[in-house]
Amino acid sequence: MASVTNLFGNNLLSLADARMVYSERRTAILAQDIANADTPGFVARDLPDFASLLQGMRLAPASSGASLQQPRTAPRARRVPGPMTPDGNAVDVEQTLAKLADTDSAQRLASEIYSKYLNFYRIAVGR
Repeated sequence: MASVTNLFGNNLLSLADARMVYSERRTAILAQDIANADTPGFVARDLPDFASLLQGMRLAPASSGASLQQPRTAPRARRVPGPMTPDGNAVDVEQTLAKLADTDSAQRLASEIYSKYLNFYRIAVGR
């Protein structure tokens, strides 16, 4: 995640950027789970929730434009415990689809925040 500096000295764009990157990565992992729903022995994976990942990020000094700095290591997907089928597959398709829908909603919100915030810039510069 790149740090995003903004003119108003807050972390709104940085937070939206972090959420969009998280959503993109989580969508890819959950899509792999769905794609392997019939693969014998496959165990579902997911990222830790976004709030816990934010605790690993730090706020840069205000003099640098106040932005969130990513941790040195990217979050890793972890196995999700759940019931297994007789062939050893542990993907709950309904639960995974619900997670995808939640992730999509959060990504849309982050995108909307970016869009609205950039409109403020356009207004400020008279465009």
